[in-house]
Amino acid sequence: MVQSIPGELSLDHTTVLQCADQNQGCVSVSLLQEKLNWECERSLKAVEYMLKEGLAWVDLQNPNEKMYYFPSLFYACVNSRN
Repeated sequence: MVQSIPGELSLDHTTVLQCADQNQGCVSVSLLQEKLNWECERSLKAVEYMLKEGLAWVDLQNPNEKMYYFPSLFYACVNSRN
């Protein structure tokens, strides 16, 4: 059984998606701080919410910091012609 519960994204969440779209489908907290001039707490709160809601995946393999990927922005995978 599949159940859908409508949700609403805040302006911060929409801005994170726009930033990820311009950065190959991923962001980091430091990237959001740099590009959007946000504080660490605001950046972290936005991406952690999106992770919790299943909108983002977290990549822990980067030795410097977590990367947050947005599968809905993986255009190259969808549009590739092999």
